[in-house]
Amino acid sequence: MVFVITLLSLALQGTTITTAARWLGLATDEDKTGNDFGIELPDELESKLSELKLTEESLVGGNQLKDMHFPKGTLVMMVKRGNSYIVPNGQLELMIRMAVQFCYPLHVWSHRKVRRATCKIAY
Repeated sequence: MVFVITLLSLALQGTTITTAARWLGLATDEDKTGNDFGIELPDELESKLSELKLTEESLVGGNQLKDMHFPKGTLVMMVKRGNSYIVPNGQLELMIRMAVQFCYPLHVWSHRKVRRATCKIAY
């Protein structure tokens, strides 16, 4: 009998605690941290993730992914358009306000000159 009462109590409290906290004004939404894509890399990889929002200036060289001049070793992982995610290829037509997530080895982008060479990308 005690077992059944314990299970019933856990089920009731577990399903109502969030609602009760909101009702009492004790629940708050957490601020978003990280990037739009929600991906993180472990430190052991010696790589870094970066994200850029496309602007008219960053699309001066062309509006396809293949037209952007990322340094050798850079991997474009995903493109976000509105609320949808796209696995990119070189033929992908880019538009302003899209977000592009890419990964690069730390040694590739260790100098500012290399960063400036990447199609006027704003970080």
